[in-house]
Amino acid sequence: MEAFQLLKKKHDNIELVIIGNITKAFKKELEAIKDLTENVKFTGFLPNNEAVETMKNSHVLVNPRRISKWSNAGFPTKIGEYFSAKKAVVSTPIGDLPYYLTNEKEILFAENKNPQSLASAINFLLENNSIAEKIAKNAYLWGEKHLDYNKNAYKTLQFIFPNKKIA
Repeated sequence: MEAFQLLKKKHDNIELVIIGNITKAFKKELEAIKDLTENVKFTGFLPNNEAVETMKNSHVLVNPRRISKWSNAGFPTKIGEYFSAKKAVVSTPIGDLPYYLTNEKEILFAENKNPQSLASAINFLLENNSIAEKIAKNAYLWGEKHLDYNKNAYKTLQFIFPNKKIA
């Protein structure tokens, strides 16, 4: 929320859309700062087609992951979903992300637990549309190459059956 408040100082028409479950603790935290949540929309869970449409209508998609046992192990499926929307993505470099993605090529990384860094990364993409489009395109192509389940199933079959021709 702090990063969003920093962005509102530069972009008065900016809107933050939060999709998904909101915990009771987060709701309570928001009640204490209601005046700071102007232009914030909480959708809750959305049907797949509505979630995709909301992502495609966004300028920037943000995944500010926090360090935890869960986030340190693996690649977040949310990033693949974001890449498929063909929008620039800002995330923190937690877990496997920095091993697979290049900052400013397929993604824009912001420092963990640093609202100023997160706001700066988002602002950079908002103010540099051509760079944002290039990053989004690179991300989409990266996802198409590395995250497509058909291609990965084929690779798995080739690994399991190296001497068989797989159609």
